Amino acid sequence: METLSSKQIKQTLLQILVWFRDYCESKGYRYYITGGTLLGAVRHGGFIPWDDDIDVLMPADDYAKFIHDDFADTPYRLLSFDLDGQSTTAITKLYDPNTLVQAERHTKYPIGLHIDIFPLFPLGATLKDARALQKKVRVPITCKSWLIAEKFNPPKNKLLYLPKWFGSKAAKLYGLKRALKKLEKARAKYTLSQSNYVGHINGVFRECVEKWQYESPSEVTFEGEVFKCCADPHKFLTGFYGDYMTLPPETQRVNHGFTVYVKD
Repeated sequence: METLSSKQIKQTLLQILVWFRDYCESKGYRYYITGGTLLGAVRHGGFIPWDDDIDVLMPADDYAKFIHDDFADTPYRLLSFDLDGQSTTAITKLYDPNTLVQAERHTKYPIGLHIDIFPLFPLGATLKDARALQKKVRVPITCKSWLIAEKFNPPKNKLLYLPKWFGSKAAKLYGLKRALKKLEKARAKYTLSQSNYVGHINGVFRECVEKWQYESPSEVTFEGEVFKCCADPHKFLTGFYGDYMTLPPETQRVNHGFTVYVKD
């Protein structure tokens, strides 16, 4: 199989993101680039040079429609535990089936190169409400991730594997059914009309921002393409990263360490 270069990986990811944008706009679905993708757009005009992933948000109602769409006649496929209860990742992924990602946490359940899609939920009227809800779901989120996520390879230093081993055992005691029940209850606790804050509560990436940030989205250029994002990227990025225009130390400029192949 042909191995993709870093440049080719980013080109493929951009193709997936552009297709996702066009698809959402054709269906009337709302979406927003977020996290490191938004940071890269604002600070670098595209990918953070050492980064190699894409994060997008969708309001919960649009997300629910999107994951139930039929992708059989499209160039991409969807992997979502929220859809089938069987997928091996807690984060919904739109992936290229003609590629194969090999990384430490993807060896047992391989997947193609993908973008990560997070649902955006109402979190309550006050910041206190929102933070309390996010704190409440931290344990079930972690247990869900341990119980359904890709299996990790033991690192060379076996001592580093111990936290993963203990975490897996604790998650099994907690139980997947219990975790899913608590997460479903949290998702339904507030309606959008009741909430001034929204955020993501369904995986390791959590955010909490004022609802107005997504009521009148702005646009940003990423690798020459225009995408929707929150209304005030500066406020969002400052809240997430602090002085986001200052580059991190070189020791922290690392990618996800995976290899991508094109299938024969």
